[in-house]
Amino acid sequence: MKKKKRKKTIPYKEIKNFLTKDCIPVRLEGDAIPNKFKNLVKKKKCYVYASGIEDFSSDTYDPNHSGIQFGGLQIYRDATMDPEPYLFNVDGYSMIIDSTTSIEIDLIGPEKTINHWTNTIASGLTGAKVQFHKFPKCPNCGNIIGDVAICNYCGWIRSK
Repeated sequence: MKKKKRKKTIPYKEIKNFLTKDCIPVRLEGDAIPNKFKNLVKKKKCYVYASGIEDFSSDTYDPNHSGIQFGGLQIYRDATMDPEPYLFNVDGYSMIIDSTTSIEIDLIGPEKTINHWTNTIASGLTGAKVQFHKFPKCPNCGNIIGDVAICNYCGWIRSK
């Protein structure tokens, strides 16, 4: 039986900073990551990529979700500890906006991409500009550690 896609709702203000005229992908870090995914990023080493178009009035209306699909998020989660022999586990989310309110965004997913298990980040995402972050990173592995003293990914301990 196929698993039903979950809908997550996020405020438009959380994603408006990475929308562009040309739908150019960016890598999100720290405060640029939508709040719904910050816990995942703090617990596991993840890369969050997003793209979306500023003027979504001309994008595709999605009758299944009563809104306009205007972008998406892809989350590359570290899979080196999983039983599958790959570096990443990839999930995608479609961004849908109700064009009448433009206040909240529905993220539909996770979608299992064709290369759900992969060893590489998609070529269209490599070299993507990094959106701002305010959280400190672990000097050992680069994972965002926030305000904690121990990196959950590599075990690095912040000295006092």
